[in-house]
Amino acid sequence: MDEEKREAFRISEEALLAIVAVPAGAHSRIPVETHFQAAANVDAIARFAELDQSFRECQARLARIDAVAAEACDWLAAQIDLLRDIVFAAGANDRGLRRGLVSISATGLGFTHAERLEPGTPLAVRLVLLPQHEPIVSYARVRQARAGDDGFRLGVEFIDLALEYQRRLNRHMLKAQITTRTARAERAQTGMAREP
Repeated sequence: MDEEKREAFRISEEALLAIVAVPAGAHSRIPVETHFQAAANVDAIARFAELDQSFRECQARLARIDAVAAEACDWLAAQIDLLRDIVFAAGANDRGLRRGLVSISATGLGFTHAERLEPGTPLAVRLVLLPQHEPIVSYARVRQARAGDDGFRLGVEFIDLALEYQRRLNRHMLKAQITTRTARAERAQTGMAREP
């Protein structure tokens, strides 16, 4: 695969990132947001997770019966996601967030970490996309760890990234790719204009 095609699947940019090592199997028992919440907010986040699951099941059934009503449900789903993000942001523990260069793909992240984590280590990950400060929260698994000059370069793979976060991540990556390609085209055009 050539460099151009690899770039289409990955972007590297400044972002805010927090990771927490979690027990094996946590992704099937505990809503991921709770690892970044003050104790008072954990119950609200758990209830949002239950509401979201129930709502998605109802929406799937309704889509088979009435397409117009299903479209209205899409709007409601977006409102629930927005409300959840507001509650999450209000109670999030931001002390663990660090700004740094993060390699972002639809399936995972690459970043530098102070300590080595063994491949297979389960993590809770909170990525905040800049400049819009949109959060992506997911469980992940360490796939690789390589020593570097300033720590360890970790590659992690998302575990069951929620659909709304998939959409948010894809939208963000698409915007970044369009911006990059537009800038390249403008530089190429400028270079051609200077030639005699």
